[in-house]
Amino acid sequence: MPLFTWYDDTRSRIFLGQFSLKLLDEIDTLSIPIINYTATISATPFDMYRRIKSLYGLADSVKFEIDKNGASLSINGEIAIGGLFLKRSIRGAKINDAKEKERTWELEISAPDRVSQWVSLEYLLKILKIYTQGSGVKIRLSNDAPLRVC
Repeated sequence: MPLFTWYDDTRSRIFLGQFSLKLLDEIDTLSIPIINYTATISATPFDMYRRIKSLYGLADSVKFEIDKNGASLSINGEIAIGGLFLKRSIRGAKINDAKEKERTWELEISAPDRVSQWVSLEYLLKILKIYTQGSGVKIRLSNDAPLRVC
């Protein structure tokens, strides 16, 4: 194994470090598992960020519960209990109002199972803030994997 030696740059040279580093061909490769998400919530980034931020003022975490009828985002904080319910959108429905088009949420469910997951609102807001300038954001959920924002 190659040996790496490091000295402090000061005149006294008090600090001395030695490390053994593995070469890349000695490291075991890790495979990234393919995750099949069973539910997806799609929305405009600004609308998603605004709704999640309104919950953040009341609690620290949100519970996503998605079933065949729709999705609920519920909170149970020290100062408030409540939540939002998102109805499942109908594909092909025509929306005439431009403002209503901008605020359309879509809910895609590919499995009949109920998906339920608690997520930190602070974490979710930090990630959603990145997407606020984009055209759309999706939150993908599964019971046996962490949520994914894309």
